Amino acid sequence: MFFLGKSSPCRLPLCLLIAAFSLLTTGAGEGAAMASSSPQSDRRSSLAQGPSQSGTALLRRGNQVVINGRPQAVPWVQWGKVAQADQVNTAIADFGLAQFLGLELLNTRDFRQQPVKWFSPPLPLAVQWSPPYRFLDATALLRQTGWDIQAEGETLRLTLVPPGLTNVSWGLQPSGDRVVLDLERPAPWQLDWQGGEAVITLAATASPELLQRLAPSLEGIARDALQHSPAPQVESGNGQTIVRVKVPTGLYPTLTTLANPPRLVIDTRPLPLPPRDIAWAPGLRWQQKTLRVGEMDYPVIWLALNLRQPGLTVKPFWTDTETLVGTGPLLTTAQRQQAIAAINGGFFNRNTQLPLGVIRRDGRWVSGPILNRGAIGWTQTGAIWIGRFSLQETLTTADGKQFPVLTLNSGYVQAGISRYTLEWGTTYTPIVNDEILIGIQNQQVIGYAQGGPAGQTAFPIPPDGYLLTLRSNKSAVDAFPIGSLVKLESRPEPEDVLRFPQILGAGPLLIQNRQIVLDPKLEKFSDAFSRESAVRSAIGRTVSGELLLVAVQSQPYQAGPTLTEMARMMEQLGAVDALNLDGGSSTSLYLGGWLLNRSPQSVARVHNGIGVFWQPPPK
Repeated sequence: MFFLGKSSPCRLPLCLLIAAFSLLTTGAGEGAAMASSSPQSDRRSSLAQGPSQSGTALLRRGNQVVINGRPQAVPWVQWGKVAQADQVNTAIADFGLAQFLGLELLNTRDFRQQPVKWFSPPLPLAVQWSPPYRFLDATALLRQTGWDIQAEGETLRLTLVPPGLTNVSWGLQPSGDRVVLDLERPAPWQLDWQGGEAVITLAATASPELLQRLAPSLEGIARDALQHSPAPQVESGNGQTIVRVKVPTGLYPTLTTLANPPRLVIDTRPLPLPPRDIAWAPGLRWQQKTLRVGEMDYPVIWLALNLRQPGLTVKPFWTDTETLVGTGPLLTTAQRQQAIAAINGGFFNRNTQLPLGVIRRDGRWVSGPILNRGAIGWTQTGAIWIGRFSLQETLTTADGKQFPVLTLNSGYVQAGISRYTLEWGTTYTPIVNDEILIGIQNQQVIGYAQGGPAGQTAFPIPPDGYLLTLRSNKSAVDAFPIGSLVKLESRPEPEDVLRFPQILGAGPLLIQNRQIVLDPKLEKFSDAFSRESAVRSAIGRTVSGELLLVAVQSQPYQAGPTLTEMARMMEQLGAVDALNLDGGSSTSLYLGGWLLNRSPQSVARVHNGIGVFWQPPPK
């Protein structure tokens, strides 16, 4: 049906082979495509940990909050009694309150309450969850500070009469420059920091007299030069004031609010990260601090997970659930797959958008390992393994000939035989020119095709089978005559890794059994990669069994840690085993709607990641 003659296996027209493979896939239905097995929450379900007063109910929800006429993509919910408007509670995703109103999230060990500070002493806000977001009940805070709250369809409108900006003062402090903005009343603010300048947008108005006093003058410039404290630039209009503050190299802007009278304080300091420890959800803590390695200080942000927490699951994910080809922002992928948290994962080819390392999900080999590189495996009961990993596959033909399979569902191209299954997608498109494709179904050879130019033609992958691609030794095709049986044997190394249904590979391995075992050459990383300093991400296990998802940023005057420094920082965090993940511009640590370690505009697209999913127990 597929083969016109054993002596010319590559002359079958491509259209015939495609049509034949298509017939084989007809009726395969969902089994022929990669199914999305991401834990999904019912977005219509009631809020976990929400009020349980008699007669209350979820009234409305949406994904847009308009703050003083400016729309922001922020989820929100309201619940209460329909007939009593004064008993309606409004909760907003925590990242929206922090990013667009300026609320400071304070440390807490109680995941049911989130203390905040907003021109006030610490105020505890009740927490509700509707994965993938954590909502804070801001009803009392909004009412006390004079906000008008209106829900219109899926849009929540928050309106506050802009208070006056009464004074701006600045000066040099021991830790750096300080700017203080005095206000008549609390006002929402946003920070945009681009290198040498911090831009603060404040929903307040400045009088012409104040603006005139703040206008640059020769006398003021001379005074500021003597004090080594440049004056901020202030402009006001359309109900808002924009304040621009110079940030010298090596310093960071830090903003905080004070009460009585309301003030917004802008400090420029050497270290950007005050210690943070927030119990964000059951079994999940958000932490950050600055770690010193040798003479260098690095900002470190991490999530600590208890895999034994009921309702909490951790799984690898990738950009497109229908195919392994593709990249995207981690934030977008995490939100689409309903993850409450995530970190970027393994390596990939940016040009072909194909994976370069092992991905195993729910016991399925989605992509195979390469180069005996480091990997992490885990179970939902809390067992974690970190080590180097390989997968040996062998094809045995009907006449006893054996051929090694070099890679499985991988973008790593080598001369030899590679194998592609439906985990790759429903079709395979040749990665290099002139590949020879062999279709195997139910352990039997069903056809051949010449792949032709790379990236041109998509070939269906047989259901209940796989597609072999020969990238050299093309005479080996003679060992696979049509209708002959083919036996496939797979052996992982180490073999006991099969007990881990979730595995993700990256590398190099950093720590094993409390010892730094860093050896990039052993895992075939280049010398340049081994020596470079860069922003990095890593994953580790503590002696208590916690899983650490870690992102380390750079300082303005250096590129970031080396691999050795990264290993030492993982040691400081308590990791007894640790693995380096894809880093640099890929480094992304996500939690509940926002990236914790960088601006979304500065992060690169990634192929895969590790997602954290949580389903609150029923009330």
